[in-house]
Amino acid sequence: MEVGSKKRRNQIVLGVVLVLVAANILRWWGSGAPASGSGPTAGILQTSKLPELLVQDDFLPASDPVRDLFQPHRAVAVVVEEPAPIAIVPAARPDPMVALRERANAWLDGVEIEGIISTTGDPVAMLRFDGAAVLLKVGDELIPGYTITGISTTQLRVVNETLNIQRLYSIGETVQE
Repeated sequence: MEVGSKKRRNQIVLGVVLVLVAANILRWWGSGAPASGSGPTAGILQTSKLPELLVQDDFLPASDPVRDLFQPHRAVAVVVEEPAPIAIVPAARPDPMVALRERANAWLDGVEIEGIISTTGDPVAMLRFDGAAVLLKVGDELIPGYTITGISTTQLRVVNETLNIQRLYSIGETVQE
């Protein structure tokens, strides 16, 4: 730090101190000191007239604000009424077997019999579903769980024993049993 900047800083601090001292001297002499004393000491001996605050009951605490630190703080017990129990009744669930039967019947409605091919052995049925043609014989599954149990010259029988579904297809029409 340069010597000039230190000197300048000291001059500023000295100026601020002188201004504060002058302001205090003016305040002491201008405060209406009694005639017996004059000068700065008269202001110091004068009692200041602080406004008296009127304490109203609103500002007083309801209880003693000082708590004994050696006694545990006890929370005030609050009595709460127990709410009435709500009976939860489960919604009636549909029978899953009924739902499976409905889905299976909807899927089986889309199956069409294109024709039956007679061979020297068992006859073969040509079915169309999901846009594809499929050749199946007795004992083959149309879809998992749906087995072809019989093929005649004009009809095809599909059975699902788990869901108790039987479907009889005729060439050109479908009959559900």
